[in-house]
Amino acid sequence: MASIRQAFWADLTTDEFIGLNADRHVALLPIGATEQHGPHLPLNTDTCIANGITAAAMEYLADNVGVLILPTFTVGSSDEHQAYPGTLSHPAEALIGMLTDIGDGVARAGLRRLVIFNTHGGQPQMVDIAGLRMRLRHRMLVVKANVFRFGMPDGLFAADELRHGVHGGAIETSLMLHLCPDCVRHEKAADFEPSTRSLQSDESHIGPGSPANFAWATQDLHPSGAVGDATAASTKKGAQLATHYAKLLAAILADASRFP
Repeated sequence: MASIRQAFWADLTTDEFIGLNADRHVALLPIGATEQHGPHLPLNTDTCIANGITAAAMEYLADNVGVLILPTFTVGSSDEHQAYPGTLSHPAEALIGMLTDIGDGVARAGLRRLVIFNTHGGQPQMVDIAGLRMRLRHRMLVVKANVFRFGMPDGLFAADELRHGVHGGAIETSLMLHLCPDCVRHEKAADFEPSTRSLQSDESHIGPGSPANFAWATQDLHPSGAVGDATAASTKKGAQLATHYAKLLAAILADASRFP
């Protein structure tokens, strides 16, 4: 049976799927979002990052790792950003259902290994639920790869920014400067100081990194819709971080191809 190294799922024909050695391939589903990222980054920031890291990861894959890249989810669940014009969002249960439907299609094609690569911090819970449903329904291996759990090179960003810069700060702005520099409105980048910094100084037990978090809408953290110091971003940092993410995603895909 045929083996394909890396390809976009939608570029194949039905005949090519029929002749595919499905057990030797991993399906990869990138998930982004279409949501506000403050005054300096575009609505498709999470999607640009998902597609950019996916493309870069292919460069680090061995020839014997077959990956079929599914169409990227460009609209996720972004309820926390609904106060800002331009944000598009599916309700949580709708997103879970759509992800599970994609899993059904992957299983019908004969594949039993799926990696979900998520770049939006507001929807890992939906990915978790959909992944379990796919596992129970199809006995598939479903790997949930959330980029914000990938860590990063030591010393790249200040500890305070790592804790509080959760949206449109130095991290995402650096990635966009590297992956899509023409999309960044440089003159509107600022230090969007989040309300969580003052909560931390008050030694509250409620907040990011604390024993108890709280439900928030983005405007609770900063009125601009961005959270973090975008002025600390750089193209160099974005390139280093993108390489780190891409190598780890490639390693996850290789592991998934061998995982029992």
